[in-house]
Amino acid sequence: MSLTTFRSWIYGELVTVSMMNQQIRDNGNAIWVGTTAGDMDYYTGATGKARLPIGTAGQILKVNAGATAPEWKTGTGLSCYASFTGGSVAGGTQTTWTDIALATVNIVVPHTVTLFAIAVGLATMSSVGNGEIRWMLDTTGQIGANTGSANVPISDTFTILGVKTGVTAGTKTCKLQYQVSSGDTLGVSSIAGFVLGFAE
Repeated sequence: MSLTTFRSWIYGELVTVSMMNQQIRDNGNAIWVGTTAGDMDYYTGATGKARLPIGTAGQILKVNAGATAPEWKTGTGLSCYASFTGGSVAGGTQTTWTDIALATVNIVVPHTVTLFAIAVGLATMSSVGNGEIRWMLDTTGQIGANTGSANVPISDTFTILGVKTGVTAGTKTCKLQYQVSSGDTLGVSSIAGFVLGFAE
């Protein structure tokens, strides 16, 4: 509904129901377009307004692609963050993927994000064999590629990076896992890691 120009009343003129409905009721409705707590209104032209319903948690107000109206959009910056310290493995001999003690973090994801996971630590192989470490997200899959610790017969530092897109809202468990070749032993200590979620 568009606003009708407010008229100037003349002393002694006959005021009709139609005039009052237009000037008060209709113009009031044109100005007051909200219906729900959190609504916003914006101009659609010189005499028109429209209602913009409240957005969802974490959204920000932006201008639409046509540059004609405001809209709610999920932000593109950092949305969530979590970290841990103290993960370790003492004499690990598992030849299948096994969780690293204390190298687990829960992150609350408010909306769909891309997760970036980073961990550093100290790894020791018992012989020149093959040990691998990886990030895992819940049971939905691996975050990025494995970090191999092959050819590390003595202590050496490692860094593991992971990226996973399309992670939906909810509390997610991110954890480090390891595995070694048969007959090898892996020790891991002084692990610290963090996970960042960036809105998509």
